Formats: sequence, structure tokens, C-alpha cells
Amino acid sequence: MATFDMVMMSTLGISPQAQENSSHEFLYHIDKAFEIAMTRMFNPLLHLNLVFSLTGLLARQKASVKVLKDVAQNILNQIRDRLKRTDKEVEESKATKDNPNLNIEGSFKSFAELMMESADYNKSDDELLISQIITIIGAGQDTTKSQNMVTLILLAIHQDVQDKVLEELDHVLGNDPTYCPTYEDLCKLEYLDMVIKESLRLYPAAPIIGRHIDEDFDMGNGIILPEGVTVFISIYAVHR
Repeated sequence: MATFDMVMMSTLGISPQAQENSSHEFLYHIDKAFEIAMTRMFNPLLHLNLVFSLTGLLARQKASVKVLKDVAQNILNQIRDRLKRTDKEVEESKATKDNPNLNIEGSFKSFAELMMESADYNKSDDELLISQIITIIGAGQDTTKSQNMVTLILLAIHQDVQDKVLEELDHVLGNDPTYCPTYEDLCKLEYLDMVIKESLRLYPAAPIIGRHIDEDFDMGNGIILPEGVTVFISIYAVHR
């Protein structure tokens, strides 16, 4: 839930407070769409469009995607209205004048705000931006929570590494549980950074990625990948 809040804040500039409201419709439907995608990926029969459609999964997936797009579009409309505020409001905002990365309210601009402020952006680009936002939110919140889980399990298995991480945390952050780490503090956690990166190498959050071949590709040794096929690459194997 915490990762969902953080990703939503950075991409759309809103905090759904999912930790207090686990039934948030965006979170529900993004989990549902992801669940259907995973079900289809690991069931060869569902790779056939006809079978996938007859099971009702296609309709459910489309319904969830529509909700995600509608919510994202509504948020973009709110951002657009906010960006249309008069130049006087911007001029009077000290936070905006002192730091161009801040919005009128004094908060750091979200990914959506930065994109919509670009000179060549127009309303017809909303659909592409929404697709990017849904991808970022879906991938960001799921991979972050799963990788945190893997890292904690590895630390539990390797007690010596856990002790070194704890020693570094105590040295950099102290033992005050109410202390809020700064960016500078996080940069000093070099050993923890190495631990996280090693857990990513051993058990990557996205162990397989797919790429669509737009034209015939010669891999050498007489192997040619024909146009139109999808190639899956094992990141898990590459890291070994």
C-alpha cells in the first residue's frame, strides 16, 4: 500500500492514502488487470484469443482497464485546470519562483504535470500519457513491494549480512525511531545499496521481459527471428 501511495504521488501528484483505504478503485482494478495478465501468461490455452474471450477474462480485463483510464483521465483534467491558473497566481507564488520544479501549492511537480507543461504537449497526447502512467504505476508498485519482500527474506537467511546492514543503519541514522532520513542520509547507506542491488541480481522483480520483432533479425549461426514474433528474454539467466 505504501508503494502504491508513493508511485501515485510521483506520477499523478495525488495521495490515495491506500494504507488507510485499501479498497481504492484504482488499486483494485490495477491488481485485477495484473492478475488476469499473469493468468493468461502462464496458461497456454489462454494465449488463443478465442479461448481468452470465451472465458470472460477478456471482458473483465477491458472493464478494469477502462476504469484505470477513466480515473487517470479525470486526474489529468484536474491537472490541466490547475495549469490554466492565471500568470498572476504563478507570479505571486514564491515557491514556484524560487524553484521551477515546484507547483503553485509548493509541492514538487508530478510526472504528469511536467509532461503536460512541455511546449509540444496537447490534449490529443492524453491517451499516450495515460498508458505510460498506468504502466509506471502497475509496474512500480508491484515490483517494489515484491523486491522488498525478497530482500528481507535474504537478510533473514544471511544473518552476517543483516548485522552489517543494521550496523550501518545505526551509524548513519542513529537509534531514534522517530528520525526521518534525509536524501543525504540515504546516499551514505552504501552497504545497504549493495545488498539491494545484489538481491535484484539474484532474484529480479521482472525475471522475464518480452520484445516484439518488427523486422527479420539475424542472430547469426543461421538463426533468423522472423518479423512478427515475440521474443522473451530471461533476465534471471542473464544475471548469472
